[in-house]
Amino acid sequence: MDALAGMDGPTVALGVGDGELAAARGPQPMRTIAARQTARRIAGGSLLWDVGKIRRRLLTASIIGGFSCLAPAMPAFGAGGYATSNTGLTNIQVSSQPVFKACPVNADWLRDPTVCAQRWSTIGNDKSESDLAVDPTNSNHLVGLSKVFWSPHDYLFDLEWFDSEDGGRTWTMGLLPGYDGLGWAATTDPTIAFDGQGNLYGLVLAFNFVIEKPGFHNWSVGQTEPLHLNDAIYLSRSLKGIDRVGRTWQPPVQIATYNSAGNGRTADKQWVGADVYGHHPGSVYMSWIQLDGASFSGQDVFSVWDERSQSFTAPRAVTKFTSPHFNNDPYVFTGPEGNVYFAYDPRTRAASAPSRSWSRAITGPASSPADRRSTAR
Repeated sequence: MDALAGMDGPTVALGVGDGELAAARGPQPMRTIAARQTARRIAGGSLLWDVGKIRRRLLTASIIGGFSCLAPAMPAFGAGGYATSNTGLTNIQVSSQPVFKACPVNADWLRDPTVCAQRWSTIGNDKSESDLAVDPTNSNHLVGLSKVFWSPHDYLFDLEWFDSEDGGRTWTMGLLPGYDGLGWAATTDPTIAFDGQGNLYGLVLAFNFVIEKPGFHNWSVGQTEPLHLNDAIYLSRSLKGIDRVGRTWQPPVQIATYNSAGNGRTADKQWVGADVYGHHPGSVYMSWIQLDGASFSGQDVFSVWDERSQSFTAPRAVTKFTSPHFNNDPYVFTGPEGNVYFAYDPRTRAASAPSRSWSRAITGPASSPADRRSTAR
């Protein structure tokens, strides 16, 4: 993967395949597969994706916590295109149950008393950035994550899970556990994926700032006790045979930490994929952007979690740092032949519409044991 980091921007990719095939073929070159705009569109209160959008799921989730489901006999896209395919959709409100959280009045990052006294809502209402996944072992099992706000004015929120075991007809929800005691102001950018065995994984960005009087946000380095960190990447896991998948979760695993959201290194836009087809059981693929505030540049990085050994690879660069328009929105997913695919938006052109690049390199095993960081207890 170090060799990949040295390649030029828009033709870099990553994949994991059969070891013997890898030895015979080596890394494979990647290619740009789309050069048209694929930005998200907001319409009628729902978050929609173009047909060509990589991030589009089989089902769509509403940014206000809604859910649309197709009639069983209805194809996803008819001859008339996307507009006519909406016929027959039934909208179901997912966010029908309240979630609660008391204002963390003693948190070190909270130094403005008016947040708790005037602006904090103990009932989470506003939602955004929802993600939804379908259990490949049970198509009636749907799980999502969404941001839930406590104080939109102060940009304070957490992540909530929502789970359906009857194909989206009814839903249960709650706060994603394990983060309250870690010292973070907020968790964000939800992304989830099932593996082929029905285990569920979420990659979470936790971050800190200090809310000074009167409501000023201080993003300076090392302001908060006890972490002295600005953000971190965590993996949340809900495991079949141990948890009630989607509703109970294992303690989060810290994958990477960053000490600055200003002039130093920081993370954003994470994405998670998992082994869906059974070629690499227990493998979870994680990607995110690493930003450098001093040079106003960014690069995409990649790490692999191994559920069997309870360890992960040290994050490696997949693209070089670029500036002022940096590579963005990494995505990682598996193919039925056993490869892992990495995609991203190379925002290095003057044109406003980003292109989509795919990279694929069959590299064999994702890492050596020496490259892994164990979290086993």
